[in-house]
Amino acid sequence: MDHRIFHVRVSDGRRVVLPAEACRELKVDIGDTLIVDVADNKVELHSFDTTLAEFRALLATKVPKGVSLVEELLAERRAEAARE
Repeated sequence: MDHRIFHVRVSDGRRVVLPAEACRELKVDIGDTLIVDVADNKVELHSFDTTLAEFRALLATKVPKGVSLVEELLAERRAEAARE
């Protein structure tokens, strides 16, 4: 994605309208959820769906093939319950 700068105004209720071009690049539509990241006096907007997909892909690289974290957690819970 190219680096783009958009000028927007803060209106009543501290609302900011995102330009259509920015929404297309972020792949967001009306009603979608955005993540607002504020750091060092800067604001970044991230698509929640895209961020979640990237996070899931990252997690997938950390779990060996054929391993189910859900099954491992259930097995641990069953073992704890059996010890009680």
